[in-house]
Amino acid sequence: MKELELSPYKIQVTQPLKEDHTQRRSEFAQLMLEKLQTGEIDVKKIWFSDEAYFTLDGHLNKQNYRYWGRERLEITVVRSLHPKKFLVWCATSSHGVFGPIFIDGTLSAANYRKFLDEEFIPFLHGHDLVQGHWFMQDGARPHRTADVFEVLNEHFSDRIIGLDYPSHFQGGIEWPPYSPDLNPCDYYLSGYLKSKVLQTSPTNLPELKTAITTAVDTIDSEACSRIERFYKSSRDIEWGILNDEIYILQSRPVTNASSETDFEIKHEFDAPLRCEHEYFTVANVGEVMPGATSPLGIEVLTKSFSNVLKRQAFEKGIVDNLFQSKYFLTGILPFYNNMMITVAEMLIRYGLNTPRSKGFMISVFGRLLDDPDLLEYAGSKVQGEFKSSLISDLRYYKDLFFFDYGIEKAKQRFDNYHYDFLKPKTAKEAFKAILNSCSDFDEAVLYHMECSENSSNWNMYMFTTLCEAKGNFDNDVYSDFASLLATSSDVESANVPQAMQDVADQIVKDIGKEKFSSLSEEDAEKWLQTSTSLAGYKFRQFIKRHGHRCLREFDVKSITWGMDPKLLVKLLQNLAGTSKESSKKEDSIDAIFSELNVPLSFMSKCYLRFVLPQCRRGVRRREFSK
Repeated sequence: MKELELSPYKIQVTQPLKEDHTQRRSEFAQLMLEKLQTGEIDVKKIWFSDEAYFTLDGHLNKQNYRYWGRERLEITVVRSLHPKKFLVWCATSSHGVFGPIFIDGTLSAANYRKFLDEEFIPFLHGHDLVQGHWFMQDGARPHRTADVFEVLNEHFSDRIIGLDYPSHFQGGIEWPPYSPDLNPCDYYLSGYLKSKVLQTSPTNLPELKTAITTAVDTIDSEACSRIERFYKSSRDIEWGILNDEIYILQSRPVTNASSETDFEIKHEFDAPLRCEHEYFTVANVGEVMPGATSPLGIEVLTKSFSNVLKRQAFEKGIVDNLFQSKYFLTGILPFYNNMMITVAEMLIRYGLNTPRSKGFMISVFGRLLDDPDLLEYAGSKVQGEFKSSLISDLRYYKDLFFFDYGIEKAKQRFDNYHYDFLKPKTAKEAFKAILNSCSDFDEAVLYHMECSENSSNWNMYMFTTLCEAKGNFDNDVYSDFASLLATSSDVESANVPQAMQDVADQIVKDIGKEKFSSLSEEDAEKWLQTSTSLAGYKFRQFIKRHGHRCLREFDVKSITWGMDPKLLVKLLQNLAGTSKESSKKEDSIDAIFSELNVPLSFMSKCYLRFVLPQCRRGVRRREFSK
């Protein structure tokens, strides 16, 4: 044989699989994935079950064991011809392991039904683990009798995964035969328990039972649950076993266990998102940078804001953690290209319990943050305390009342700003020129940040006044706070859709909705750009005033309406024929007070009469500076 260069191979013994078994396994896996994705089945609410024999001789598969050496060693494992053994049944889910149930002899339908009915199911009911939960069993013959199915159906209804179950009752899911690799009891639990039991070397059946029970009891069923609670989401946990100890290697979010709604996806990052050692949010910045931002846009934004934040920190004596790294700004950074605010870094710029930090909370989240973990984490990052002084207090109140002084003149200086980025000959030169131009906008960015910050401070005073009047934080306070903010009129960001609707309404008056909608975007733009009609005039005036705007307008890579008016034309075609919204007018303060839920004292009303106009001014100037 050696001369023929032949090698010996062992015959592999496998289970007898029929032609349709592979197809049935594939169909089962696909069906389970669909039900997990739609949320019909929660993977955390499946009880997997199985039984396995345990013997006093332990467990050894001589086909899978090898040793290496310079000479042959005589290694013998003594094993009885008829070893003492018994059958052990367990069930496992995300809630832990139920069992072990010891079965002397062989499993029959009668004793299987008995311990299901008398032990397993009462345990589940006692711990509220039946409603909404599924039960899985394999295709062993005792599992598939009418009596067993009747008991399971009585408690689990059609939430059964088992071979032949759908043929007895309507519903359920057919378990594919010969599929131990799909059952965690089979491919993990029984092997793990046997390895643990083997270490104790039991000499009789009572000791074997004790060893099995101890092994089950010492399984850390809370390990995965603790990880899940920490991250507050379903986790895909990767683990390994070394010297019969389980080690958690990594944890990732489960992406197909449930189907998120469009609303959940859109607002995924609105609330502070707990990561390994930080809290992130897109609240506030997500308004002008929804979704992913281009790398060029990220570079320009971080460069522009970092210049101004450094200037603010120097002028105001702020203890700033935003510039710990020389490579990136730690307060504002991209997360999967979504621009994010690191909440803790921003909170501690003026101290945790100062009016300015509370103003930041309200401006970004619309409420005061009370998450103890977040506040504790933010406090741990404070390297130096923000110390108030007479000079800092005077500057604070100067900024509070005169934050928008000179903003109109500043706007005039930027109205005709133009930088020819086509002069550079290479992409590298163009990129450098764009970044160098960021400093040209320091004054504009500074005005925007001052307007935003002081608008938040005025809002904070209004919010705390409502809280003091009510005596606590509740829905009435938040509702009234939102109602008061909504009374602002002549806000730049609100003027854009109003002006756009006005153009669309004028188009309908001049040529009609049907004719305008039937035009191609190119023909519609050409008509609006050249027409002497009132609609054409309003369109060109709109482009002149708002042509710098677009979706994701803070991203320098975005195409503005002025650069490509067809983007605006498409919106106008959709708006044509819709009803025009009436211009918003500010109600009188007395009328507003009469609609509030929070009871206001005379002094509270007097204070709000002064604060509310400042809040309105702050909102207008914030949007104007943007």
